[in-house]
Amino acid sequence: MKLRALILGYGKMGNAMEHLLAARHDVRVWKEASSTRRLARRMD
Repeated sequence: MKLRALILGYGKMGNAMEHLLAARHDVRVWKEASSTRRLARRMD
């Protein structure tokens, strides 16, 4: 059974979690800093 997993942040722990889960699950990584910058640009 393939589950969806969202990893918040992409530091050492996020990288390790992606590596461990990717073979068995649908993994997405949310990079907060880049998303926040895009939102700030839209608000200007």
